Amino acid sequence: MNYSKYQYVVTVAEMQSISKAAKELYMSQPALTKYINKLEEEIGVKLFNRSIIPITLTYAGERFVEEAKKILNIDNHLGKELEEISNMKKGRLTVGITSSRGEYWLPNILPIYKKRYPGIELKILEGSYMYLEDKLEKNLIDILLMGMPVYSDLIDYEALEEEEILLIVPTMHPLVQGMDLSQNSLDNPIYNDPEKLNGQDFILLSHERGIPRIVETIFEKYMIKTNNVMETQDIDVAYKLAVRGLGLTFASELCVTSFFPKYLPALCRIEEQPYKRKSIAAFRKGDYLSHPMRAFIDTVKEVLESCPEYHRFTHDEFVQARKADTEESAYNQWIQGM
Repeated sequence: MNYSKYQYVVTVAEMQSISKAAKELYMSQPALTKYINKLEEEIGVKLFNRSIIPITLTYAGERFVEEAKKILNIDNHLGKELEEISNMKKGRLTVGITSSRGEYWLPNILPIYKKRYPGIELKILEGSYMYLEDKLEKNLIDILLMGMPVYSDLIDYEALEEEEILLIVPTMHPLVQGMDLSQNSLDNPIYNDPEKLNGQDFILLSHERGIPRIVETIFEKYMIKTNNVMETQDIDVAYKLAVRGLGLTFASELCVTSFFPKYLPALCRIEEQPYKRKSIAAFRKGDYLSHPMRAFIDTVKEVLESCPEYHRFTHDEFVQARKADTEESAYNQWIQGM
């Protein structure tokens, strides 16, 4: 059954613009305008008040959209149930993920999932937290792999893993000069007084969710005033710049593990109780978890628990790496001579 008229009207209502809705629906603006005009003629009422910008719904339009969403939701649930009837021999799954997390996770998760369920068509959508949460709410993503927190009341989730957020300090930084770093590791971070962070240079993430939100909480709690701040959208870039002495940053255990042992900064806490963040698989609240969705979440959990790529390096491994860490000292000598 063709439910295009419902999707078209709902999208125009959400975007409050026919031109923006046309882009979202991958069709031309004249074609969408013509379709809306024809629909209003057929049903005998105006759905949109186009005399103002942004356009708004009439009372009839509000009722149409309210019922259209119910119809589209029923159709969505029915489609997922029909996919299950086929025993996962065919289906489609759209997964949203932030770019940095996707770089670490997807190369190990997707081969396992495709091997087990070759008939499931996978679509990957990358972007910022806010962009992806918006797509999830609009039913354009089935599953969103992300870090806490979740702000939308329309989103539910399952926890995947928990990782500590650490203060990354270059080994040549005054904050750790004179300290014995030989035993420093993920299992043995160094305590650093938060008051000493006042007036320091930082490399911070520019978006507003996840780790940046945690950092904002820390800065507010201890009234930390930064000196120079360099912003980047990529946590890997922030980590590498911090290691090379451009400033301090906050990063997850995942960053440390991914670049170990090539980049070995001082790993610090500013409180005895560590700051931790959950990684989650998010989906629309009350949504029907199809077999492809359930299998994908279970595959992610399995890979994170057992894949060698996600091996959390032990204290002894860090100690041995620090003993052999000559690259950093060689780099320091080189850059000082420039």
